[in-house]
Amino acid sequence: MASSIRKFSTLFLFICLAFLLISTWEVQLAEAQGCKRKSKTFRGPCLHTNDCNNECITEEHAHFGDCDFHSGFSCFCHFC
Repeated sequence: MASSIRKFSTLFLFICLAFLLISTWEVQLAEAQGCKRKSKTFRGPCLHTNDCNNECITEEHAHFGDCDFHSGFSCFCHFC
């Protein structure tokens, strides 16, 4: 009886530690991706920041969007 409780406790502790490690890696991955991401829904060259901003807010639920003329007239959405 005592050995089965000990095995269960060890297994439970192992599972908790595994979840903790996985959640830590996910947070680090999200931070590594940063707050700025190229829009997945904006089509064509980004010539007007207002169009990019509207697309990012309405379609991708970002805080705002802007054109980045240094990376080929692309629309970038900002999430933080």
